[in-house]
Amino acid sequence: MTLFDIAENYRAIFDAFDDCDDLTDEQIEAYFDTLEGIEGEFDEKAENIACFIKELTVEADGLEAEAKAMAARARTKRNLIARLKNMLLENMQRCGIKKIDRTRAKISVRNNAESVSIPNDAALIPWLIEHAEDCLTYKAPEISKTKVKAALQGGREIPGASLVRTVSVIIK
Repeated sequence: MTLFDIAENYRAIFDAFDDCDDLTDEQIEAYFDTLEGIEGEFDEKAENIACFIKELTVEADGLEAEAKAMAARARTKRNLIARLKNMLLENMQRCGIKKIDRTRAKISVRNNAESVSIPNDAALIPWLIEHAEDCLTYKAPEISKTKVKAALQGGREIPGASLVRTVSVIIK
């Protein structure tokens, strides 16, 4: 039986008690025994689900940690690749070699397309604002939920925003 089914049974039996005003003491005792049994079944099912959630949480945390470790290893490898390519390029240029054609690798020095170099963005922006505004792009504004929350808590009315309180399950 699923947790939902157990909850439905519990609710149905609980609601049925409201309709019975003339129950005997034995019937009332049987009623509470039934509720207690269903509640025990519900608690056991809920505990099993909570334990499964805890297992999944540990597994997800482990996967995230492994992903971070692998991403760090990949960054290290990419940095090594860049250093080795730079070393190879410098030494090929020093020797005047433009191309190496071997069995396991073909290496060539290529002139890349032009690219823009801007060593100091902050110094260039004021000039662009005054002389070449079309060379700038602006980001869309972002809402600071922290500041909106503080304003709402301070009594300010903000159309389209409200404070809500949600509920969640804590498993320890």
